[in-house]
Amino acid sequence: ALILIWFLYRKAWVYLPFYQKHQKTKSSPKFQALFHADLSAMVIGILISALCVMATTIFTATLSGNLTWSTGLEAARLIGKQGIYGFFLIYIFTILKTCHVKFQSNFKLLSILLALNCLYMIIQRYWGIDWIHGFSTTLPPNRLSHGVYRASGLMAHPLTQGYNMMIFTLLLYGILFRGPTKKMSLYQRWKAANPYLKIAFCSTFLSLYTTGSRWPLALTVSIIIIFEARMSLASWKAIVVGLCLFICLAFLEKGTINRYIEIINDSQNIEHTIPRIVFWKIHWDMFLDHPLIGVGYHHRKTASMDYYHKLGYANHKRKYSAHNIYLQTLADSGTIGLIGILSIIIGVFVSINKIYSDNHNDGLRIVMIACLAAGIMQNTLRDSEFLYSFWMSIAIYPILLQINNHHLAKW
Repeated sequence: ALILIWFLYRKAWVYLPFYQKHQKTKSSPKFQALFHADLSAMVIGILISALCVMATTIFTATLSGNLTWSTGLEAARLIGKQGIYGFFLIYIFTILKTCHVKFQSNFKLLSILLALNCLYMIIQRYWGIDWIHGFSTTLPPNRLSHGVYRASGLMAHPLTQGYNMMIFTLLLYGILFRGPTKKMSLYQRWKAANPYLKIAFCSTFLSLYTTGSRWPLALTVSIIIIFEARMSLASWKAIVVGLCLFICLAFLEKGTINRYIEIINDSQNIEHTIPRIVFWKIHWDMFLDHPLIGVGYHHRKTASMDYYHKLGYANHKRKYSAHNIYLQTLADSGTIGLIGILSIIIGVFVSINKIYSDNHNDGLRIVMIACLAAGIMQNTLRDSEFLYSFWMSIAIYPILLQINNHHLAKW
Protein backbone atom coordinates (compact mmCIF):
# COMPACT_ATOMS: atom_id res chain seq x y z
CA ALA A 1 0.00 0.00 0.00
CA LEU A 2 2.84 2.40 0.85
CA ILE A 3 4.56 1.65 -2.45
CA LEU A 4 1.29 2.29 -4.30
CA ILE A 5 0.90 5.66 -2.52
CA TRP A 6 4.48 6.51 -3.53
CA PHE A 7 3.68 5.41 -7.10
CA LEU A 8 0.78 7.88 -7.28
CA TYR A 9 2.54 10.70 -5.39
CA ARG A 10 5.65 10.61 -7.61
CA LYS A 11 3.54 10.26 -10.78
CA ALA A 12 5.49 7.11 -11.63
CA TRP A 13 2.97 6.21 -14.33
CA VAL A 14 4.95 8.48 -16.66
CA TYR A 15 7.38 5.56 -16.99
CA LEU A 16 4.70 3.32 -18.49
CA PRO A 17 5.40 2.74 -22.20
CA PHE A 18 1.80 3.29 -23.36
CA TYR A 19 1.73 6.65 -21.48
CA GLN A 20 5.00 7.79 -23.01
CA LYS A 21 3.71 7.33 -26.56
CA HIS A 22 1.84 10.60 -26.10
CA GLN A 23 4.60 12.48 -24.26
CA LYS A 24 7.70 14.34 -25.39
CA THR A 25 10.00 12.91 -22.72
CA LYS A 26 10.97 9.28 -22.99
CA SER A 27 12.25 6.78 -20.46
CA SER A 28 15.56 5.09 -21.10
CA PRO A 29 15.64 2.51 -23.94
CA LYS A 30 16.92 -0.05 -21.45
CA PHE A 31 13.85 0.41 -19.27
CA GLN A 32 11.49 0.21 -22.26
CA ALA A 33 13.20 -3.00 -23.41
CA LEU A 34 12.90 -4.37 -19.89
CA PHE A 35 9.16 -3.74 -19.79
CA HIS A 36 8.34 -4.86 -23.33
CA ALA A 37 10.55 -7.92 -23.71
CA ASP A 38 12.12 -9.15 -20.49
CA LEU A 39 8.98 -9.24 -18.33
CA SER A 40 6.75 -10.48 -21.14
CA ALA A 41 7.52 -14.15 -20.36
CA MET A 42 6.40 -13.62 -16.77
CA VAL A 43 3.20 -11.86 -17.90
CA ILE A 44 2.39 -14.71 -20.31
CA GLY A 45 3.05 -17.26 -17.53
CA ILE A 46 0.70 -15.41 -15.16
CA LEU A 47 -2.04 -15.20 -17.81
CA ILE A 48 -1.80 -18.93 -18.62
CA SER A 49 -1.84 -19.78 -14.92
CA ALA A 50 -4.85 -17.50 -14.29
CA LEU A 51 -6.78 -19.14 -17.15
CA CYS A 52 -5.93 -22.63 -15.81
CA VAL A 53 -6.98 -21.76 -12.24
CA MET A 54 -10.25 -20.15 -13.32
CA ALA A 55 -11.05 -22.96 -15.81
CA THR A 56 -10.53 -25.77 -13.28
CA THR A 57 -12.38 -23.84 -10.56
CA ILE A 58 -15.40 -23.08 -12.77
CA PHE A 59 -15.64 -26.64 -14.17
CA THR A 60 -15.28 -28.44 -10.82
CA ALA A 61 -17.59 -26.00 -9.01
CA THR A 62 -20.21 -26.31 -11.76
CA LEU A 63 -20.07 -30.11 -11.68
CA SER A 64 -20.54 -30.13 -7.89
CA GLY A 65 -23.18 -27.37 -7.96
CA ASN A 66 -21.07 -25.04 -5.76
CA LEU A 67 -20.29 -22.22 -8.20
CA THR A 68 -20.57 -19.06 -6.07
CA TRP A 69 -18.90 -15.67 -5.77
CA SER A 70 -16.82 -16.94 -2.82
CA THR A 71 -15.50 -19.78 -5.01
CA GLY A 72 -14.38 -17.27 -7.64
CA LEU A 73 -12.84 -14.96 -5.04
CA GLU A 74 -10.84 -17.84 -3.54
CA ALA A 75 -9.42 -18.62 -6.99
CA ALA A 76 -8.73 -14.91 -7.60
CA ARG A 77 -6.75 -14.68 -4.34
CA LEU A 78 -4.62 -17.64 -5.48
CA ILE A 79 -3.96 -15.94 -8.84
CA GLY A 80 -3.09 -12.73 -7.01
CA LYS A 81 -0.48 -14.15 -4.66
CA GLN A 82 0.96 -16.62 -7.18
CA GLY A 83 1.61 -14.06 -9.90
CA ILE A 84 0.04 -10.60 -9.92
CA TYR A 85 1.54 -9.60 -6.55
CA GLY A 86 4.99 -10.72 -7.71
CA PHE A 87 4.77 -8.85 -11.00
CA PHE A 88 3.64 -5.71 -9.19
CA LEU A 89 6.58 -5.86 -6.74
CA ILE A 90 9.17 -6.50 -9.46
CA TYR A 91 7.77 -3.71 -11.64
CA ILE A 92 7.66 -1.19 -8.75
CA PHE A 93 11.25 -1.89 -7.71
CA THR A 94 12.31 -1.59 -11.35
CA ILE A 95 10.78 1.89 -11.42
CA LEU A 96 12.45 2.79 -8.12
CA LYS A 97 15.80 1.74 -9.53
CA THR A 98 15.11 3.65 -12.77
CA CYS A 99 14.37 6.76 -10.70
CA HIS A 100 17.82 6.33 -9.04
CA VAL A 101 16.34 6.05 -5.54
CA LYS A 102 19.17 5.51 -3.01
CA PHE A 103 18.81 2.29 -1.02
CA GLN A 104 22.13 2.00 0.80
CA SER A 105 20.90 3.30 4.19
CA ASN A 106 17.74 1.18 3.98
CA PHE A 107 19.71 -2.02 3.58
CA LYS A 108 22.04 -1.14 6.43
CA LEU A 109 18.91 -0.95 8.56
CA LEU A 110 17.65 -4.24 7.07
CA SER A 111 20.91 -5.97 8.09
CA ILE A 112 20.57 -4.65 11.64
CA LEU A 113 16.93 -5.78 11.85
CA LEU A 114 17.86 -9.25 10.56
CA ALA A 115 20.60 -9.46 13.20
CA LEU A 116 18.10 -8.46 15.93
CA ASN A 117 15.62 -11.04 14.62
CA CYS A 118 18.39 -13.67 14.78
CA LEU A 119 19.21 -12.71 18.37
CA TYR A 120 15.53 -12.96 19.31
CA MET A 121 15.31 -16.43 17.72
CA ILE A 122 18.40 -17.67 19.59
CA ILE A 123 16.84 -16.54 22.88
CA GLN A 124 13.53 -18.08 21.81
CA ARG A 125 15.25 -21.38 21.04
CA TYR A 126 16.63 -21.83 24.56
CA TRP A 127 14.10 -19.98 26.73
CA GLY A 128 10.90 -20.34 24.68
CA ILE A 129 9.85 -16.67 24.75
CA ASP A 130 6.94 -15.82 22.45
CA TRP A 131 6.54 -12.04 22.37
CA ILE A 132 4.16 -12.26 19.43
CA HIS A 133 1.52 -13.41 21.96
CA GLY A 134 2.64 -11.26 24.90
CA PHE A 135 5.84 -10.56 26.83
CA SER A 136 5.03 -13.16 29.51
CA THR A 137 3.98 -15.87 27.02
CA THR A 138 6.11 -18.92 26.17
CA LEU A 139 5.97 -21.30 23.21
CA PRO A 140 3.64 -24.34 23.52
CA PRO A 141 5.10 -27.73 24.60
CA ASN A 142 4.76 -29.20 21.09
CA ARG A 143 7.46 -26.78 19.91
CA LEU A 144 9.99 -28.32 22.32
CA SER A 145 12.23 -30.76 20.45
CA HIS A 146 15.22 -32.57 22.01
CA GLY A 147 15.62 -30.05 24.82
CA VAL A 148 15.35 -26.86 22.72
CA TYR A 149 12.47 -24.97 21.14
CA ARG A 150 11.93 -24.73 17.41
CA ALA A 151 12.16 -20.98 16.97
CA SER A 152 9.84 -19.11 14.61
CA GLY A 153 10.82 -15.50 15.32
CA LEU A 154 7.84 -13.21 14.83
CA MET A 155 6.06 -15.75 12.61
CA ALA A 156 3.54 -18.37 13.67
CA HIS A 157 5.32 -21.55 12.53
CA PRO A 158 9.02 -22.55 12.52
CA LEU A 159 8.80 -24.31 9.14
CA THR A 160 7.40 -21.17 7.49
CA GLN A 161 10.21 -19.13 9.01
CA GLY A 162 12.69 -21.79 7.92
CA TYR A 163 11.67 -21.56 4.27
CA ASN A 164 11.73 -17.76 4.36
CA MET A 165 15.22 -17.74 5.86
CA MET A 166 16.31 -20.32 3.27
CA ILE A 167 15.23 -18.01 0.42
CA PHE A 168 17.14 -15.00 1.75
CA THR A 169 20.20 -17.01 2.84
CA LEU A 170 20.58 -18.39 -0.69
CA LEU A 171 19.86 -15.04 -2.31
CA LEU A 172 22.57 -13.39 -0.22
CA TYR A 173 24.93 -16.32 -0.86
CA GLY A 174 24.46 -15.82 -4.60
CA ILE A 175 25.10 -12.08 -4.39
CA LEU A 176 28.12 -12.34 -2.09
CA PHE A 177 29.84 -15.43 -3.50
CA ARG A 178 28.51 -16.11 -7.02
CA GLY A 179 29.14 -12.75 -8.68
CA PRO A 180 32.18 -11.15 -10.33
CA THR A 181 34.46 -12.55 -7.61
CA LYS A 182 33.33 -16.20 -7.93
CA LYS A 183 36.66 -17.32 -9.39
CA MET A 184 38.47 -16.18 -6.24
CA SER A 185 38.93 -18.38 -3.20
CA LEU A 186 36.12 -18.53 -0.65
CA TYR A 187 38.13 -16.48 1.83
CA GLN A 188 38.88 -13.75 -0.75
CA ARG A 189 35.22 -13.56 -1.77
CA TRP A 190 34.18 -13.23 1.86
CA LYS A 191 36.77 -10.53 2.46
CA ALA A 192 35.65 -8.56 -0.61
CA ALA A 193 31.89 -8.66 0.15
CA ASN A 194 29.81 -5.80 1.55
CA PRO A 195 30.00 -5.99 5.40
CA TYR A 196 26.29 -5.27 5.93
CA LEU A 197 25.27 -7.99 3.49
CA LYS A 198 27.65 -10.37 5.31
CA ILE A 199 25.82 -9.58 8.56
CA ALA A 200 22.51 -10.26 6.79
CA PHE A 201 23.79 -13.57 5.39
CA CYS A 202 25.06 -14.85 8.77
CA SER A 203 21.87 -13.71 10.49
CA THR A 204 19.54 -15.45 8.05
CA PHE A 205 21.55 -18.69 8.07
CA LEU A 206 21.70 -18.82 11.86
CA SER A 207 17.99 -17.98 12.03
CA LEU A 208 17.32 -20.87 9.64
CA TYR A 209 19.26 -23.22 11.92
CA THR A 210 17.31 -22.19 15.04
CA THR A 211 14.00 -23.14 13.39
CA GLY A 212 15.03 -26.81 13.51
CA SER A 213 13.49 -27.30 10.06
CA ARG A 214 15.19 -30.26 8.42
CA TRP A 215 14.46 -29.90 4.71
CA PRO A 216 15.13 -26.13 4.32
CA LEU A 217 18.45 -26.46 6.18
CA ALA A 218 19.56 -29.56 4.24
CA LEU A 219 18.52 -27.92 0.97
CA THR A 220 20.41 -24.71 1.73
CA VAL A 221 23.66 -26.49 2.64
CA SER A 222 23.37 -28.87 -0.35
CA ILE A 223 22.80 -26.08 -2.88
CA ILE A 224 25.79 -24.11 -1.56
CA ILE A 225 28.03 -27.20 -1.79
CA ILE A 226 26.81 -28.00 -5.33
CA PHE A 227 27.48 -24.46 -6.56
CA GLU A 228 30.91 -24.46 -4.94
CA ALA A 229 31.78 -27.86 -6.48
CA ARG A 230 33.74 -26.34 -9.38
CA MET A 231 35.83 -24.07 -7.22
CA SER A 232 39.52 -24.43 -6.48
CA LEU A 233 41.03 -26.92 -4.06
CA ALA A 234 41.46 -24.13 -1.51
CA SER A 235 37.73 -23.43 -1.63
CA TRP A 236 36.98 -27.10 -1.17
CA LYS A 237 39.21 -27.22 1.89
CA ALA A 238 37.34 -24.23 3.33
CA ILE A 239 33.98 -25.92 2.62
CA VAL A 240 35.03 -29.22 4.23
CA VAL A 241 36.45 -27.45 7.30
CA GLY A 242 33.36 -25.26 7.59
CA LEU A 243 31.00 -28.22 7.18
CA CYS A 244 32.88 -30.31 9.78
CA LEU A 245 32.84 -27.39 12.21
CA PHE A 246 29.12 -26.86 11.60
CA ILE A 247 28.34 -30.58 12.18
CA CYS A 248 30.46 -30.63 15.37
CA LEU A 249 28.67 -27.57 16.74
CA ALA A 250 25.31 -29.10 15.77
CA PHE A 251 26.21 -32.29 17.70
CA LEU A 252 27.20 -30.24 20.73
CA GLU A 253 23.97 -28.25 20.57
CA LYS A 254 22.01 -31.50 19.82
CA GLY A 255 18.62 -29.94 18.98
CA THR A 256 18.65 -29.88 15.16
CA ILE A 257 21.01 -32.81 14.52
CA ASN A 258 18.79 -35.06 16.67
CA ARG A 259 15.83 -34.23 14.42
CA TYR A 260 17.75 -35.84 11.54
CA ILE A 261 18.88 -38.81 13.64
CA GLU A 262 15.33 -39.56 14.83
CA ILE A 263 14.31 -40.37 11.21
CA ILE A 264 16.93 -43.15 11.08
CA ASN A 265 16.40 -44.46 14.63
CA ASP A 266 12.60 -44.50 14.65
CA SER A 267 11.62 -48.17 15.16
CA GLN A 268 8.05 -47.63 13.99
CA ASN A 269 6.85 -47.99 10.38
CA ILE A 270 7.99 -45.60 7.67
CA GLU A 271 4.60 -43.88 7.49
CA HIS A 272 4.83 -42.92 11.15
CA THR A 273 8.43 -41.72 10.77
CA ILE A 274 7.70 -39.71 7.61
CA PRO A 275 3.97 -38.76 7.65
CA ARG A 276 4.37 -37.04 4.28
CA ILE A 277 4.33 -40.47 2.61
CA VAL A 278 0.69 -40.81 3.68
CA PHE A 279 -0.11 -37.26 2.49
CA TRP A 280 1.45 -38.06 -0.89
CA LYS A 281 -0.48 -41.34 -1.24
CA ILE A 282 -3.80 -39.61 -0.54
CA HIS A 283 -3.26 -36.79 -3.01
CA TRP A 284 -1.81 -39.04 -5.71
CA ASP A 285 -4.99 -41.13 -5.48
CA MET A 286 -7.09 -37.98 -5.78
CA PHE A 287 -5.24 -37.09 -8.98
CA LEU A 288 -5.63 -40.60 -10.47
CA ASP A 289 -9.39 -40.38 -9.98
CA HIS A 290 -9.60 -36.83 -11.41
CA PRO A 291 -6.63 -36.49 -13.79
CA LEU A 292 -7.77 -33.56 -15.93
CA ILE A 293 -9.25 -30.90 -13.61
CA GLY A 294 -8.77 -32.40 -10.14
CA VAL A 295 -11.30 -32.36 -7.31
CA GLY A 296 -11.49 -28.57 -7.33
CA TYR A 297 -9.43 -25.95 -5.49
CA HIS A 298 -12.48 -24.90 -3.44
CA HIS A 299 -13.27 -28.55 -2.55
CA ARG A 300 -9.72 -29.74 -1.75
CA LYS A 301 -10.03 -29.97 2.07
CA THR A 302 -13.32 -31.86 2.10
CA ALA A 303 -12.16 -34.20 -0.68
CA SER A 304 -8.88 -35.01 1.08
CA MET A 305 -10.75 -35.98 4.28
CA ASP A 306 -12.95 -38.33 2.21
CA TYR A 307 -9.84 -39.95 0.72
CA TYR A 308 -8.19 -40.41 4.15
CA HIS A 309 -11.23 -42.47 5.16
CA LYS A 310 -11.51 -44.22 1.79
CA LEU A 311 -7.88 -45.44 1.84
CA GLY A 312 -8.00 -46.64 5.44
CA TYR A 313 -6.33 -43.70 7.18
CA ALA A 314 -9.37 -42.57 9.17
CA ASN A 315 -7.41 -42.89 12.43
CA HIS A 316 -4.24 -41.29 11.11
CA LYS A 317 -3.08 -38.65 13.57
CA ARG A 318 -2.33 -36.01 10.92
CA LYS A 319 -4.73 -35.52 8.03
CA TYR A 320 -2.91 -32.71 6.25
CA SER A 321 -2.55 -31.30 2.77
CA ALA A 322 -0.06 -32.91 0.35
CA HIS A 323 3.01 -31.02 1.60
CA ASN A 324 4.17 -31.21 -2.01
CA ILE A 325 3.11 -28.37 -4.31
CA TYR A 326 3.16 -30.57 -7.43
CA LEU A 327 1.00 -33.34 -5.94
CA GLN A 328 -1.29 -30.79 -4.29
CA THR A 329 -1.85 -29.01 -7.61
CA LEU A 330 -2.45 -32.30 -9.44
CA ALA A 331 -4.95 -33.40 -6.77
CA ASP A 332 -7.11 -30.27 -6.70
CA SER A 333 -6.54 -28.82 -10.20
CA GLY A 334 -5.40 -31.81 -12.27
CA THR A 335 -3.09 -31.71 -15.26
CA ILE A 336 -4.48 -28.33 -16.32
CA GLY A 337 -3.58 -26.85 -12.93
CA LEU A 338 -0.05 -28.22 -13.11
CA ILE A 339 0.38 -26.64 -16.55
CA GLY A 340 -0.67 -23.33 -14.97
CA ILE A 341 1.80 -23.47 -12.10
CA LEU A 342 4.64 -24.58 -14.39
CA SER A 343 3.81 -21.64 -16.69
CA ILE A 344 4.50 -19.19 -13.86
CA ILE A 345 7.75 -20.94 -12.89
CA ILE A 346 9.00 -21.01 -16.50
CA GLY A 347 7.84 -17.43 -17.14
CA VAL A 348 9.66 -16.09 -14.08
CA PHE A 349 12.79 -18.10 -14.87
CA VAL A 350 12.92 -16.88 -18.48
CA SER A 351 12.30 -13.27 -17.42
CA ILE A 352 14.94 -13.15 -14.72
CA ASN A 353 17.49 -14.81 -16.99
CA LYS A 354 16.89 -12.14 -19.63
CA ILE A 355 16.95 -9.27 -17.14
CA TYR A 356 20.11 -10.33 -15.34
CA SER A 357 22.00 -12.19 -18.07
CA ASP A 358 24.72 -9.49 -18.14
CA ASN A 359 25.29 -9.43 -14.36
CA HIS A 360 27.31 -12.69 -14.20
CA ASN A 361 25.61 -13.53 -10.90
CA ASP A 362 23.89 -16.79 -9.98
CA GLY A 363 21.76 -15.41 -7.12
CA LEU A 364 18.35 -15.62 -8.74
CA ARG A 365 19.02 -18.95 -10.42
CA ILE A 366 19.91 -20.35 -6.99
CA VAL A 367 16.66 -18.99 -5.52
CA MET A 368 14.65 -20.52 -8.37
CA ILE A 369 16.29 -23.94 -7.89
CA ALA A 370 15.62 -23.73 -4.13
CA CYS A 371 11.99 -22.80 -4.80
CA LEU A 372 11.49 -25.80 -7.11
CA ALA A 373 13.20 -28.21 -4.69
CA ALA A 374 11.35 -26.83 -1.65
CA GLY A 375 8.08 -27.64 -3.41
CA ILE A 376 8.83 -31.37 -3.07
CA MET A 377 8.30 -31.21 0.72
CA GLN A 378 5.89 -28.28 1.12
CA ASN A 379 3.02 -26.46 -0.62
CA THR A 380 5.39 -23.55 -1.15
CA LEU A 381 3.62 -21.86 -4.07
CA ARG A 382 0.35 -21.89 -2.11
CA ASP A 383 1.88 -20.59 1.13
CA SER A 384 1.30 -16.82 1.32
CA GLU A 385 4.32 -16.19 3.56
CA PHE A 386 6.65 -18.16 1.29
CA LEU A 387 5.34 -16.41 -1.82
CA TYR A 388 5.81 -12.96 -0.28
CA SER A 389 9.42 -13.81 0.57
CA PHE A 390 10.02 -15.36 -2.85
CA TRP A 391 8.64 -12.36 -4.78
CA MET A 392 10.37 -9.86 -2.51
CA SER A 393 13.71 -11.63 -2.95
CA ILE A 394 13.41 -11.32 -6.74
CA ALA A 395 12.24 -7.70 -6.51
CA ILE A 396 15.09 -6.49 -4.27
CA TYR A 397 17.76 -8.61 -5.97
CA PRO A 398 19.00 -5.87 -8.35
CA ILE A 399 19.25 -3.42 -5.44
CA LEU A 400 21.29 -5.82 -3.28
CA LEU A 401 23.45 -6.65 -6.29
CA GLN A 402 24.06 -2.97 -7.00
CA ILE A 403 25.04 -2.31 -3.37
CA ASN A 404 27.51 -5.21 -3.31
CA ASN A 405 28.96 -4.37 -6.75
CA HIS A 406 29.44 -0.76 -5.65
CA HIS A 407 31.36 -2.01 -2.62
CA LEU A 408 33.45 -4.36 -4.80
CA ALA A 409 34.37 -1.46 -7.13
CA LYS A 410 35.74 0.46 -4.13
CA TRP A 411 37.49 -2.64 -2.79
